[in-house]
Amino acid sequence: MKGDGSSETDITAVAGERLEIALRPGVIFGMRYALEERIASGRTGELFRALDLRLQRRVALKVLRRDVGSVAQAQVAAALEHPNVVAIHDVGIREGMPFIAMEYVDGRPLRDFVGRTVAVETKLAWMIEVARALAAAHEKGLVHGDIKPDNILICDDNGIVKVLDFGGAHVGTPGYMPPEQVRGEPVDSRVDQFAWGVVAYELFAGKLPAPDAPPLATVPFEIAQVIARALSTRRETRYASMDELVAALADPRLLGIHGMLRATQSKRTARWRSPRTWLPMLAAIVVAAGTLQLCARKRDSASSEAATSAAIDMPVTALRLAPTCNKTAEVHYRRGLVAQREATWEIARPEFEQAAAADPECPEAQLQLLVTAYFRYSVTKEREQFRRVISMRDALSERDRALFDAWTPLVASEPANREEAARRFDAAVERYPRDAQILALGAMIHGFLALDTAQLERCVALARRAIVVDPKYGEAMQIMASALSRLGRHDEALQAIDQCMAVAPGSGECLLERIRIQSLRGQCSDAVASARKWISNVPTSSGAYRHLANTLASEGAPIEAVETALQQWHNNNHDDGHEAMYIYHRASLAAFYGNFVAMEELTKKLAAGVEEAATLLDHARAASIQVQLLTETGRTAEAAEVAEQFLRRREAWTAGFSITTPYEPVIFGVLVREGKISRERWMELTDSWEKNALTTLSTQQAWGLRWGAALNPFYWQDQSDAREIASAAWRVRPPPLPQGRSHEQPLSLGLLADAFQGRVALTTGTDDEEAAQLFEPMAQSCHVLEQPFASVRTHQWMGEAKERLGDKEGACNEYGIVLERWGQAKPHSTTATAARKRSDALGCK
Repeated sequence: MKGDGSSETDITAVAGERLEIALRPGVIFGMRYALEERIASGRTGELFRALDLRLQRRVALKVLRRDVGSVAQAQVAAALEHPNVVAIHDVGIREGMPFIAMEYVDGRPLRDFVGRTVAVETKLAWMIEVARALAAAHEKGLVHGDIKPDNILICDDNGIVKVLDFGGAHVGTPGYMPPEQVRGEPVDSRVDQFAWGVVAYELFAGKLPAPDAPPLATVPFEIAQVIARALSTRRETRYASMDELVAALADPRLLGIHGMLRATQSKRTARWRSPRTWLPMLAAIVVAAGTLQLCARKRDSASSEAATSAAIDMPVTALRLAPTCNKTAEVHYRRGLVAQREATWEIARPEFEQAAAADPECPEAQLQLLVTAYFRYSVTKEREQFRRVISMRDALSERDRALFDAWTPLVASEPANREEAARRFDAAVERYPRDAQILALGAMIHGFLALDTAQLERCVALARRAIVVDPKYGEAMQIMASALSRLGRHDEALQAIDQCMAVAPGSGECLLERIRIQSLRGQCSDAVASARKWISNVPTSSGAYRHLANTLASEGAPIEAVETALQQWHNNNHDDGHEAMYIYHRASLAAFYGNFVAMEELTKKLAAGVEEAATLLDHARAASIQVQLLTETGRTAEAAEVAEQFLRRREAWTAGFSITTPYEPVIFGVLVREGKISRERWMELTDSWEKNALTTLSTQQAWGLRWGAALNPFYWQDQSDAREIASAAWRVRPPPLPQGRSHEQPLSLGLLADAFQGRVALTTGTDDEEAAQLFEPMAQSCHVLEQPFASVRTHQWMGEAKERLGDKEGACNEYGIVLERWGQAKPHSTTATAARKRSDALGCK
């Protein structure tokens, strides 16, 4: 009984009468929804096709005879976004009647296909989509409770599955309920799994399963076993989750096999029992089921184009150009796409530049130039290109607008908003799941985030999907190799590089990844060979010459050879700011070889060259190398003056996409060491730096860079201060990454962070053995021009660690390397002075 004395039955009757009287086609419900056609009528309410007058879109409007909890549950379900779930747009009570406004779908219920002749692989793809929809709902804490063929729609135009009625409060339908639900016991998400099994069995067998029904004979045995386990009468023996069930159907090892879906029906029927036949076919089905586009309603021509492009594989070389673009632009555009596919962006960018110049009104050429020039243009020039594409946005296809909108946070935000870009690319992938370029660029953006292993795993997964779509997509292979390397899976990364080189022998980016791995492993001679191969493939490659210079220096080549390689890099480099970078690398080379006089002249020239630059990175790089030179030569007061000038002007410069990760901690460190800022101010500055750094760094490496940069003991007059800071740092040290992992990009940054972590450990005296292990990768790497000071100082620190561990011979060897590099430096080197003192005390020869 209700509080006013009326019964629930009375209220139901009254509500039913109101529905019959108030709702009919032509009526405007709730002053918003124009009812067009009654789709269905039942005991719980009426379902109409309606027009949302506010948003001018078709909806399916369900008006309930009574509120049985559906509205509340629908409000929760409205947060569920999945391509295989009918979206809930609006929920509430209007005119005293509860309602749910949902996505309107033109489709047929799965019930219509039960007992009909439909290809087995098509049915299996449908059921995988249903399983994915349920898995997504369960992750949000939603249980459907009434899965049956009537609540599953197959879209008329593209065959996509849509699961209905997540917003309803259901009690289940006989025949589809597991025993615990029939008995009225508490239920969990496994009721949906059981119902899924019933629907799958019914779809394949044409009838509901009997209590002791044998496994299906119309599907591969392994698939039948999955369905049989879902149908277990004991819920504890079903799969623990729908995710686990999907995984059983979608072994990730199968996803690289592609193209077997087109096997003929006659051959398939004869060979179902052979896993050699059906496993590749299943892999293709799983890829299709996991990546299909949202089901459309009545589409306009633009939407039809988007649906068509989403339903077929789209290699990057198949991207379309507007018919208004001239032929010259088209020729360069096509060449640019081929170069991009072959992982040679240094060729792709000039081709797109020529396409844009040949036809400035060609929108696709301008868009691809925006993407490929991103790492080559200055922030100012990139934003000019961005504004150019904005002016042409309406001329882009729906697909290209999605790409442009996903790219926008990288350019239009200050600083670049990588997280928002990743979210937008994920949405673009949902819309265009078989578009190789969108998949690969989405992978690349997730690689930029590199906050943790999950981001890099997401990068690998998207890159793999791009390769499934386009098996010759070298760029996707390079992106995957980079992520695998940063996960410490170097052998897998090298396999991906070999795969890339097989399909794109001239790829520069894939050779770059090989050089990075070889450099990390200290295989400098191999890295030199890879750089030379890159030059033979692309003789005008500036990147190849830069890495040749780096690896030659690391291998101990004469300085003249390294200088010549740097000059070749300069001759072939036409990027914005290349002159400043050339000076920076020459200064780094002078530092590594101990020619501090020449280096000082170069650093002054560098500072003057970037004086008018708008980008924070340019100024941070120039200030950092000056600070390191001045502190290394004992002029710490001058170093503090440079750091102070940088800090006072810092807020005037734009961050753009690039971060100042390896540079600012060094600058802040000299300020606190020289008493120019308090420790509280230093904490404030480094807190802010770390917050920004964690958008692209792991917590372990950010910690190392932050604290280690401040702790070079040669700069502290009072060593007790250094130990105090080191001890404070050690107390908040995050757990170290597993051996071999380095989430940072470039990988040399991870080496620097590890060396700085070792610097903290050595200063505290906590664990000299661990300190030595942390120093080892930097000491053996081939990145001396990336980190010239750390490359030499690490040998000094390594010597101290070995000395404490009782390894006199090892310590003498490390001190000898420092003295060989900087023992005759002019002005003198504080690191070499300390190395000589320790070497003499040990009696080293």
